Amino acid sequence: MNFQQQGIQSGNNFSVKQVLKVDKVSRNGQEIENQLAEPDLKQLQDKLLLLIERNPLPLIEWNTAFQVIEWNPAAEQLFGYSKSEVLGCQVSEIIVPEIERVEAIKIMELLIEEKVGGNNLSKNLTKHGTVIICDWCHTPITNVDGKVISIVSTVQDITKVKSFESALRENEKTYQQILDAITDMVLVKGAKSRIIWANKAFRDYYGMSESQLQNMIDAPFSEPDHTLQYIKDDAYVFESGQTLEIPQEPVNRYDGEVRLFHTIKSAIRNELGQVIMTVGVSRDISEHKQAEKEQAKLLAILEAAPDFISTADLTGQVLYFNKAARRMLEMGEKESLQGRNLCQNHPKWANEIIQNQGLPESVRVGDWVGETALLKADGREIPISQLIVAHKSPDGEVEYFSTIARDINELKASGRNFTAKSERFRANSSRTTKHPSSFAPKRKNVLYWSIGCGSGSRNE
Repeated sequence: MNFQQQGIQSGNNFSVKQVLKVDKVSRNGQEIENQLAEPDLKQLQDKLLLLIERNPLPLIEWNTAFQVIEWNPAAEQLFGYSKSEVLGCQVSEIIVPEIERVEAIKIMELLIEEKVGGNNLSKNLTKHGTVIICDWCHTPITNVDGKVISIVSTVQDITKVKSFESALRENEKTYQQILDAITDMVLVKGAKSRIIWANKAFRDYYGMSESQLQNMIDAPFSEPDHTLQYIKDDAYVFESGQTLEIPQEPVNRYDGEVRLFHTIKSAIRNELGQVIMTVGVSRDISEHKQAEKEQAKLLAILEAAPDFISTADLTGQVLYFNKAARRMLEMGEKESLQGRNLCQNHPKWANEIIQNQGLPESVRVGDWVGETALLKADGREIPISQLIVAHKSPDGEVEYFSTIARDINELKASGRNFTAKSERFRANSSRTTKHPSSFAPKRKNVLYWSIGCGSGSRNE
């Protein structure tokens, strides 16, 4: 608080004590009583006394010898010393910590010489040894010759304010460390897209320091079209206060590579609700987009495959059928898989094989191959050669199963026809040959495999 605002002006050429005590200071050979009418002087005394005594801020007046000559009740309350304890004492000796005294005396000397401004922050000491932080406002009091004869100081205890500010700075530092630890890019901008702060991920991507980015709009190596779009998006958020989600935007990296980011830009408001900044959080989705492309390619291959392909969870709930699977089961392309279980795909005897052999073996070794059958909508069975694969997590836990099955109805039919023809040929040969021993082959073991019949050997 400025002492002059309280009605005490240094231009009166009197110290507070001189006015209150009506000290007789000569001016051109005349006394103060001759300069001020008695009623006016009394009124001024009363006003000054009231201002000093009831001022909510501590008020201290000290002379050029740094001795206390005035100490109001608020000063008593703040520092713990009564007025009688401090009058005539050195200010620096009673309320300044010893380690701070040399610096405090230098400031007081400069104030007396009017070489420094009237405000300063300092650490002070109470009677009980508590260190507090005070904001001092000093007003010089001069005599008729313009010479400083005392300093009137008002004091404000800002210890809690400084502690709060310190806590805020610590919190801000903590928040910045948290934001620096995440892999998403975080960028805070002010008006007209000027950068205020960027986290480590952003700084590393741009290859620039925080000071280099400060107050920039965008990096010089960015494409102009990209920069113009960023400015347009920032302006929308700043002016509307609405959050803007950008599913995909290109961002130039310092080495020239352009990667894709998913960005959300939001408004930051002050206590009045006014937008003062924007914050953007961007996540690199380049690999994700590439994975989506690869997944799309894989899905296209699965859909084009002529074999039955499906996936199911651990309860048998069907997760996916390709087009061939739907066709073989006579399902529509848009028919929902909700609530459909694998057991609905097979006849009872095939389900028993799958449950007792296929699934346990695939869990044990990773996959199983065998013959089962699919069940059409009308109840007809389609013989199939079936592969069951157990897909496991890195820690070995089964996550889901997949099946690849091939219709072997025609193969089995052709196999039966081939066997029948062979039998007829052998029968005809035995009837027409007169000397079979002349060309009959030697007896030997013949290994054979027929789909659905297993493997073995016989003597011929």
